[in-house]
Amino acid sequence: MGGGSSGIIYANGSDAQITKTSADETDFNYTIALAALDNSSVSPKEDDLILNSDGRFFRVTGYNSSTQSISAILLAVSGTGEGGGGGGSSFKRRFTLNLEKPNPSTLINGQNFRIYFTVNSAIDANDFVLDEDFVVYITLAEKVAGTSNSYINYYSSQKDVTNETRSYFDISEFLRESTTTRITIYAKGIENGTSKEYSTDVTTTALTLNNSASFSNLSLFASNSVNLSCEAIGRMDKILNFYFDGDLVESRHLSATATETQTYKVSPELATQGSHTVRITLSQARINTTTEE
Repeated sequence: MGGGSSGIIYANGSDAQITKTSADETDFNYTIALAALDNSSVSPKEDDLILNSDGRFFRVTGYNSSTQSISAILLAVSGTGEGGGGGGSSFKRRFTLNLEKPNPSTLINGQNFRIYFTVNSAIDANDFVLDEDFVVYITLAEKVAGTSNSYINYYSSQKDVTNETRSYFDISEFLRESTTTRITIYAKGIENGTSKEYSTDVTTTALTLNNSASFSNLSLFASNSVNLSCEAIGRMDKILNFYFDGDLVESRHLSATATETQTYKVSPELATQGSHTVRITLSQARINTTTEE
C-alpha cells in the first residue's frame, strides 16, 4: 500500500454509523456513513485515515458517493494497538510502538515539550523485517471542560521514521495553556501497512510564586518570630525552597493538591539581630518518563 500521502479525517460516528461488514471477529472491515465525519463535504480517498472520537483508527479502502458510505479497515483502537496487522504467533518479534510518556504528566504553561517514540518492525520466523520505514502521525485533542472523556481534535502532523530509531515530535508551541490534551501517536509501515496507535494525556497549568499578605520584609521581627510565608500555586508536583542569608534552610516537595499558603519559621540561632536576606524559589518536580508498548 501507499506511504505517507494519506491524510487524517476526523469523525464522531456512532455505532449505527460505523458498522462491521461481518460478524467474524477476525474481519476488520467496516462501513462508515459519510455523515459520521466532522466534515461530511469531503470525498475520502483510498488510504486516507479516519480517526473517530472513540479512539478507533480506520484506513479508507473505498468510497461510494451514491450511497454516501465509506469502506474501511480498522487499524487500531486508542491505547491498545488492536486491529489489522502487527504480527502473530508466527513472528519472532511482534510490531511495537514504544511511547515515552512524561511522568508526572503535568507541564508548566509554555514549557518546551517533546514526545519521544520508537517504532520496531515485526520480524517473521525467517528473520525477515516486515517494514524498514514508517510514517508516523500525531494528533492533539483538547479535553472538553466538565466532561470525563470528550475531546476535540485541533492539530495533526506526520513524519517519516526508520525502524528501531528513537524519534520525537516537538509540540511545545501547540500545547494549549491550562488544559488537558490527549496526544495520539499512530505508526504505519510503508511496505506492509502494519500499524499501532497509543494515546497519552498531558495537563498544562500555571506555576506561580506570590508574596503572602502575612509577610513583609519591611517589618521588624523578634529573633524567635521570623516566619517566612508565600503562595505556591500550581496543579503539579513542585519543589519549594526557602533560603536565609544565602543558605538553603528548608526544601519541600509539594503535591498538586498541597495548600497554596506555605510558611517556614526561621531558627532563632539564624535570625540574629540585624538585617538578613531571604529568597524563596518554586520549581516543577523532576520529570521522568515511562515507556508503554
